[in-house]
Amino acid sequence: MTDHVARRLGLALLVVTASFGYASRMEVNSTQAGVIRWNKPTTPYRNVFMATGIPPGFEGTFLPLTYIENLKTTRSHIQSLRKTRSLGTYGVIVITEEGTFSDDQYDDKGHIREAEFAKSWTSSDKSRLIDSKGNRYVRISKSTFYADAVEKYYMDVVIGTQSYADSNGNTLVPTSKGSIKLNEKEYRILLYGIRGANDTMDIIFNNEEKSMLGIESDNEAIRIYKITLKDSGGPQLDIDERTAKLLYSFQK
Repeated sequence: MTDHVARRLGLALLVVTASFGYASRMEVNSTQAGVIRWNKPTTPYRNVFMATGIPPGFEGTFLPLTYIENLKTTRSHIQSLRKTRSLGTYGVIVITEEGTFSDDQYDDKGHIREAEFAKSWTSSDKSRLIDSKGNRYVRISKSTFYADAVEKYYMDVVIGTQSYADSNGNTLVPTSKGSIKLNEKEYRILLYGIRGANDTMDIIFNNEEKSMLGIESDNEAIRIYKITLKDSGGPQLDIDERTAKLLYSFQK
């Protein structure tokens, strides 16, 4: 592994362990690990960040409808996220009591102002919204801990609730919190979206061992791969899919 690739791997793990969470007045609380603190704004917080046009009751985590439709078809987070970016939609929208923000690549949050939303709300149960460009979003959870919510949604769609075992005794067991146990070791989906343009394989990571594996799923099987990262020359994480080695195949 080159020094550059090692730095990219370290960056990704840093992003995983330090940058997802919930927007509050003074901080972003991460359930993936740690707390990132923001400086208190010099003007009243609500005037700076609050999207006042959003009616009460919309709090939660929203994903683009395009992402949801593509995830169900491709069973790939990175392909679905890439599709939403090509259409100019937000990667995820989180509405809290104190403000509204997005995280397009799951690596850097930005607040959204009222003007970026359309005035028409598309459902009486407050589970759908539309932005000012006409892009539609669906609430996947009333939780504002959006990394956890998206992880769980991904696992529900891609893995489901069934446990698997192969002929060699290897096991894959989904958990209730949106992770999987692979031979008793816990892995979570890497949401970090800065990836090479040709990458199609998702990445799962074990935080204790700081290890990453590739994952693919289709109608026939869930496949887990040993992966290596190649030198991208930039900030993205690129899997060298030519050298990916199949470790486990769990038949559906």
